[in-house]
Amino acid sequence: MNFCVPAIYLDSFAMELKQENRTDIAARMAPEDFRRVDQVLARAPATLSVDLAQRKVPIRKLLSLRTGDVFPLDRQVRDPVTVRVAGLPKFQAAFGARNGRKAAQILSLLGETEPDTHQEGGVFEAVGAARR
Repeated sequence: MNFCVPAIYLDSFAMELKQENRTDIAARMAPEDFRRVDQVLARAPATLSVDLAQRKVPIRKLLSLRTGDVFPLDRQVRDPVTVRVAGLPKFQAAFGARNGRKAAQILSLLGETEPDTHQEGGVFEAVGAARR
């Protein structure tokens, strides 16, 4: 026998099942299981990216871009940049260089009001610092 029920009627029931299963799994896990999960997650790679600037450009202008073309961006050189983790905005940072390589120094966690100015080891040169 087949029994069909519209999905709209199952939504609340499905949520209860999901939450019940989560509780059951957590209740069955030993402390060692939690440690193993933490270890695996700590080694898992995550994509980190830095948004330097964005600009909307008409398609016609994009199609005419050639090597050597320069177009201004709507940001000041010293403006903080956004650092994304797995595509989600997580930090504000200063963009610059360290040991001759491009770098970003975390200033604050998004949502914090005070930037963290603590800097550990090495020299970080903010972009535009020489022009002050």
